[in-house]
Amino acid sequence: MTAAILLKRKDEAKFQANVSIRAKADWKTQLEWLVGSTRADDPVLFDPTMEPTSARYDDMELKMGDIDLQAISKIVVEMRLVMHLWRHPELASLVHKLDLYWFPDGSSDMKAEDYEDDEQSRAEFIDHALQEIYTPEEEDTKFKWSVWLRNFGSEAWFGVLLVRLTHLESIEFGHERSILMPDILLKAANRQQPFHETPPFPSLREVIFKCEEFSEGVDENFVTPFFYFPSVRSIRGHSIWANTEDDQRLTDPADVIQSTYSVREITVKEIWYCGGMLDWLAACRELEHLSLQTSTHPDDIDLVVPFNAMVLYQALLPFKQTLKSLSMIYEEVYNYLLVKGYGWTLEQDNIPFGSFRDFSVLEDLTIRHAHLMQIFPASTIVQANKIHVDDMLPSSLRKLTILDIVEDFSSQLVSELQSLVRNRNSHPHLVTLELGKEGIHERNAIDKKLYRILKAECEEAGIYLKLIM
Repeated sequence: MTAAILLKRKDEAKFQANVSIRAKADWKTQLEWLVGSTRADDPVLFDPTMEPTSARYDDMELKMGDIDLQAISKIVVEMRLVMHLWRHPELASLVHKLDLYWFPDGSSDMKAEDYEDDEQSRAEFIDHALQEIYTPEEEDTKFKWSVWLRNFGSEAWFGVLLVRLTHLESIEFGHERSILMPDILLKAANRQQPFHETPPFPSLREVIFKCEEFSEGVDENFVTPFFYFPSVRSIRGHSIWANTEDDQRLTDPADVIQSTYSVREITVKEIWYCGGMLDWLAACRELEHLSLQTSTHPDDIDLVVPFNAMVLYQALLPFKQTLKSLSMIYEEVYNYLLVKGYGWTLEQDNIPFGSFRDFSVLEDLTIRHAHLMQIFPASTIVQANKIHVDDMLPSSLRKLTILDIVEDFSSQLVSELQSLVRNRNSHPHLVTLELGKEGIHERNAIDKKLYRILKAECEEAGIYLKLIM
């Protein structure tokens, strides 16, 4: 189990150190040694004259204005840290960055005998903490958490810790599917006890999800509540399931309080079955940056859920005045299965987006060839798109990247781009044009002769042309 915590002191002027140190692994003693005192009336946060005395060490790093603690240790250490921070909110308020990982199956490397000396205080702490977190009407959930805490479940102890860290600015999760944490997150999203008196986590700006196990993935239910936190600006992650069925959703937008619409950036690499992502967009009002890589689960041998660009396009229309960058691409395996299936979902997965002409502040667009132009004019899904590329793009555009170019239609694409480059009055800010290779081939699909012709026109227009090999 890994825990990394960043503490920021209030009076940074007194910090005059930038050194690496080694400190005792016992979190309770270690924190007292590191901060000097935890009394609210004591301004001492660090005494450089004190030396660790234990032969058992963890790596620590002290930076100017920060205390960055990183350790891999037994869960007994983590529990003492949780209990210490819970009992000293003035110290917990100094935690601004939190990185967490726990075992998804609830397993622990701690033996009960390692904690015998604290058994009574631990039991009292569990009862007190759960009394503060849950109401009498939530007795079943409270009992579930009690069992996990008493059995040294890492996720449960980190969930309790999260409640106390009211001044977090950034949080990073490295885990698979969560069993308990969504209970706490949903309470915060709904402003329920213990988050009912003041807005939860008012300083939290950044949330990151990093799945440690490639095949597991992060559940949509874990991600969605953060869109209802008051100040979150950026949500990033990879390997996220976004296909939760209605009867499995923990967060139903109709049941949650109105979103504060604070999220400005969504970046997800390898999003699986991305239908649930539409709820995220509905919880935004001033989205500025969206980057998505549609993928298929590693265990899938076919494309189970086709991607529909028109559905996503409709969800983006409310952001015409705010969206500054958009990247919508397919992961390499997804591209491979798309072609390998000989087109059984070819039309569905290659429906063009609509026009971006009215996206007035869009500066950076990364898009697949088939999502920009009508590759299949006989499509029964949508009528042929007769709008030229030049007329589809906003005048604010500075960079255009086109990926997964279909070789049979590359000459038509180059012709459209020539018109775009020549019409500088319509796109005066365009400075970079990138053409990417087809996702499942090693070579670029653009003919070299056509590339040289386009390159000459770009140079004359003052546009940098890059061919991605």
